[in-house]
Amino acid sequence: MTRGHCAECGRSISYENEKRPGEIDVTLNSLTDRDGPTLRAHIWTEDKR
Repeated sequence: MTRGHCAECGRSISYENEKRPGEIDVTLNSLTDRDGPTLRAHIWTEDKR
């Protein structure tokens, strides 16, 4: 997995998985525009504690 980070604050903003080439996932905490993209899927929910 490769993570992308904000050049200004270092926050993790995206990641790429070798198992899904060509797909880049963007973390919701990096989006500040409430009228922007909508949530498409929940992942890792079974791992949440």
